[in-house]
Amino acid sequence: MKKLINSILSVLGLAAGSVAGITYASPAEFAAQAREGQVYSCLSDEGDFALALKLFRIEEQDAVGLIYHVQVIPVQPEGLPMIGHAPFSGGSFENCMIDPELEALLSEPFDVTALESGYATWKDAKGGVFTISVIEATKSIFSIAHQGDNG
Repeated sequence: MKKLINSILSVLGLAAGSVAGITYASPAEFAAQAREGQVYSCLSDEGDFALALKLFRIEEQDAVGLIYHVQVIPVQPEGLPMIGHAPFSGGSFENCMIDPELEALLSEPFDVTALESGYATWKDAKGGVFTISVIEATKSIFSIAHQGDNG
């Protein structure tokens, strides 16, 4: 796990080593670079929350624009479950960078079945799209789930 977290920190330029990622200045710049199958590492400004993402699908909807369908694997703090499918707008990927080496370091692999199942449910429900950052959305999801466990 420590190697994985250090890899994410390194890619995001927060530890010694070469920075292998790309910083996205705008949603348009992210859209120009994003490709299905890319793996990203994301880290909160405080450094206390780290994620691995895989971009599985990009689609366009007239009312929303481009939607990026990802699977989220929390890396830090440890012990949080994978989020099988989450749809985001292009402005949501602040603090995230392409990290092609990350997938090999994950102890839990990305799960295409969970992604496709979540995507189908989202599509049938005519679900919404997160417009806040991936980090903020993931923290919120786990905070709400934790409140439900205690309520």
